[in-house]
Amino acid sequence: MTFFQRLVFVYVGSILLLLSLNLASANAQVKIGDLNNTMQMLLHLTSDIHDNLVKKNFQAVSLSTEKILIHGKASSDVMAKLVQHLGVEAMEYKALEIEMYYQAKILLKVAREENSKQSLLQYQLLLAQCRACHERFNSSRYFNMNHTSF
Repeated sequence: MTFFQRLVFVYVGSILLLLSLNLASANAQVKIGDLNNTMQMLLHLTSDIHDNLVKKNFQAVSLSTEKILIHGKASSDVMAKLVQHLGVEAMEYKALEIEMYYQAKILLKVAREENSKQSLLQYQLLLAQCRACHERFNSSRYFNMNHTSF
């Protein structure tokens, strides 16, 4: 199965999952802090990765990258609220999140190999994924930070 086929498979599966979560948790209240906390954690971890790449501490880079892989995805409650708030555009968020996950996996691989040049390149590509998502959704049209039902 090619990467594109896997991505399409995950994308369609995610749509079905999100639709079922949306129905199951229509009355659930998720605070915007849940999504903000995830973003703050990702900011902290990417900063740690940067600092440790400079020091060529690949073990620490690997540890921070593993944490991104484990904790970097929005919870099902947050995704259900994103579906309610964004509608079908929540799938664009999910696709960007999946791309970030795969980019972190590549970074983890090259960091474990202690490949300094590739680690830096993959780190820059990971940040590009973060930036793409923020450019896409960083607008009051999508998120009103005073909206407490997120």
